[in-house]
Amino acid sequence: MLTLAARLRYRWPSRQPGPEALGTAGAWHAPARLWPARSPTARRRVRWSQLVAVWAFLGAGLCPAVAEDEAPLHVFGFFQNYVSYQDYPETRATNTFSLQQFNLMMQRQVGRSWSAFANLEAVNSYSSARRWGSFSLEEAWVRYTANRRLQVKAGLLVPAFNAFNEIKNRTPLFPYIVRPLVYESSFAEFMALDEYWPGRAYLQVSGLLPRGRLKVEYAVYAGNSPNVNGDPEAGQTGIDTTGVPMVGGRLGCRFRGLRLGLSGTREAVELASIQNSFVHQTRALAVGWGLGPVPRLTRWRRGLDASWASDRCFAEGELIDVRYTHLPAFDPPRATSELPPEMAAVARSLQVRMGKRFLYVTAGYRPREPWATYLTYWKVNEDLLIDGYRTSLQVYSCGGAYHVNDRVVLKAQAAIIDQALGLATRLQPLFPVQQNSETGNTVSLAVTAFF
Repeated sequence: MLTLAARLRYRWPSRQPGPEALGTAGAWHAPARLWPARSPTARRRVRWSQLVAVWAFLGAGLCPAVAEDEAPLHVFGFFQNYVSYQDYPETRATNTFSLQQFNLMMQRQVGRSWSAFANLEAVNSYSSARRWGSFSLEEAWVRYTANRRLQVKAGLLVPAFNAFNEIKNRTPLFPYIVRPLVYESSFAEFMALDEYWPGRAYLQVSGLLPRGRLKVEYAVYAGNSPNVNGDPEAGQTGIDTTGVPMVGGRLGCRFRGLRLGLSGTREAVELASIQNSFVHQTRALAVGWGLGPVPRLTRWRRGLDASWASDRCFAEGELIDVRYTHLPAFDPPRATSELPPEMAAVARSLQVRMGKRFLYVTAGYRPREPWATYLTYWKVNEDLLIDGYRTSLQVYSCGGAYHVNDRVVLKAQAAIIDQALGLATRLQPLFPVQQNSETGNTVSLAVTAFF
């Protein structure tokens, strides 16, 4: 499906200049009217100019010969435009058009066992002048392929975590308009998506080990922790400030149409930014309490993925669990003694808790070759600082896709969204937090084009 980019190739004529173009000494002579008599210094300058011209001529002639032996450069990409209608009872209904995502990719075979790949991505109708969306270099890596059993990637890459992470930005490959919630890159402006999956790594070793009909998949990788400097005044940006790399991997298997996998990552998280999150959340709870000594946190991600496909039916699902260890403790205020005994006991028993969980399950059916339909369910739970204080989001969605041809896909999707913020009953007398829930719905149409 890849589109081969047009390449400009220059060929010098194979016919060489005849003897009539050469002087008796083998040097080319310009007419006297163009080269009048000059001083010795001027003649030396002319000779140097002629040498430079000859080297430029030879260099221009040799470069196409090298290009002829190179593998072609594949330049390709895709984009997805959509129109969406959203309706929430507490807000007015909205309609919007948007260029949801645009990707430009380049790939070239740079040796017998080597290939290079780059991926540029823009989301949310990107415009720097209007401050819309975002633009980023998502991938830029070189890969060495020994065989199916061993592949090594080095450079900026998207690591293997569950089945969806590596392909989450390949919109033509799946029927969704809005991808399973934490994988929807256009939501990164208001959701901390990178807490659910590792967004970047810089070295990955992977392979496929066949065992008859069973195929074992493996991948191990390393990259920067999330503590990357973004302040030019503090030094070079894009540099990990902790010296503790993120490490992770995935182990899976395939058997006919069934695929299963387990994934995990571990990384250190500095509290320069998370401390602000703690402060913000305690203010939201009107707690006014401080936190005890806060060491560096450790974030663990665990993932489980499963999928199955036949000629007409397909199903897939994933579970992601994010946990933090080495959490700080609350430092109750002196006013705790002034609380009623039962509330004081609750206050002294409070524990800091941070965690996130995500689940999605999809079942689909292909009635005929160009058509695909599906039902899907997504659920997100997040613990907000205190054990017993949690927000949840559930999405019930259905949709379909129609392949106009190999390069154009039309999509439709409808969803019901339930969002709730809840506080455990035992904590309600202690914190003046308003609990609420909201239900909305959305309908979207989209076109995806591959070029």
